[in-house]
Amino acid sequence: MRYFPMKLIYYEAFQDAEDAKEREDTLKQCGGSYRSLLRRIRRSRLVVLTHAGAG
Repeated sequence: MRYFPMKLIYYEAFQDAEDAKEREDTLKQCGGSYRSLLRRIRRSRLVVLTHAGAG
């Protein structure tokens, strides 16, 4: 089986579990927050792909 290297393109870190749980709940309950996160990740992927193709 072949494995392809992965590149981390988005990461969120929190000081404690309560903050992380609050963020998770917000993403699950609010469609706008979830869509905003998806847009942010897509933009990050475009930047990574653009920079990867530039070199």
